[in-house]
Amino acid sequence: MGQPQPFNGLINGPGAELGTDGVYALDALTGKFKWFYQEVHHDIWDFDGMQTPKPMTLTINGKKRNVVVHINKNALYFVLDSLTGKPVIPAPETPVPQNARAHTYPTQPIPQKPGPDQLVPQIPPFPQDYEGVIAPDGKPYKIPTGMYEPYTDEQYVVISPTANGGVQWMNGSFDPTTGYEVVCTNVQSYALEAPPAADQHPVISNAGAIIQWRTSTTPNSTSMFRLVAFNPATNKVVWKNDELTTGGLARGNKAPCNSNVTTTANGLTLIGRTIATASAPLGSGFIQAFETKTGKLVWQKEVFVNGSAAPVVPRLSTYSVNGKQYLVSFVHSTVLGADITAFTLP
Repeated sequence: MGQPQPFNGLINGPGAELGTDGVYALDALTGKFKWFYQEVHHDIWDFDGMQTPKPMTLTINGKKRNVVVHINKNALYFVLDSLTGKPVIPAPETPVPQNARAHTYPTQPIPQKPGPDQLVPQIPPFPQDYEGVIAPDGKPYKIPTGMYEPYTDEQYVVISPTANGGVQWMNGSFDPTTGYEVVCTNVQSYALEAPPAADQHPVISNAGAIIQWRTSTTPNSTSMFRLVAFNPATNKVVWKNDELTTGGLARGNKAPCNSNVTTTANGLTLIGRTIATASAPLGSGFIQAFETKTGKLVWQKEVFVNGSAAPVVPRLSTYSVNGKQYLVSFVHSTVLGADITAFTLP
């Protein structure tokens, strides 16, 4: 479910703003409302949930549980009882930094972890990118040391993850053989500041005016592609496959992780990527296959658009005929058109 608008807490009043940033459950036979679980209270960071909730049956502490697993944009994942919406993995309401002008809510539900790992860092992972740098308002960047740091019109506050990920709209995939869910994430940061009060005039027909915030990043800020697997039954991150880039979200040799994830019965995790090559310095589409158990890259295959390389992300689907599994790649370029390619899998 989406976040309240405008995002800017100086405009939005106090309260949790129930009905936003959460998971709804309806009775499939009657359509009647069953429960709602809010994952972010009074969201001023654009941390709404773009992922499709995934129903699963998991063995947790020796007992089979029907659950719904959901990940929001800041890459916190919630394991909820499918009948009640209550967290199966505890997510206690935890005090977070406050600012009266931003009308912040006093607590946020933060899932407990058995160790330090999250899918992505919840505070700026590369603070050196902003230290000693002057923001566009002429002041230093504020670098928080805790989650859910509020921002106002007084100073740019560095936020990580960003509204573009952690986890965006690209759905992960649950592999029943390993019990892992694999998801495409990105480790990123940017800074947020509200515009001055005199400039805050939300206009319903203008998305930028509804948002009512300013963003900034340093020219060489570090971002990191991350394909990550976690076990929702044990609440543990199992493996991470990281690639560092610098200078923004799409610079470097390889672009961010912005693909749906497909897991196969033969133990592969498949995603689409854009990768720069010697013959295609702006990037070419690739299919990458990883070992689901370990996250190790097994192979990658370049995919062309009507015979030419193009910086597009292949969208993947699979089907099987007579026991043979096929992988289909769809790519589209505004210049080269659309193309579909089918491959076989062992």
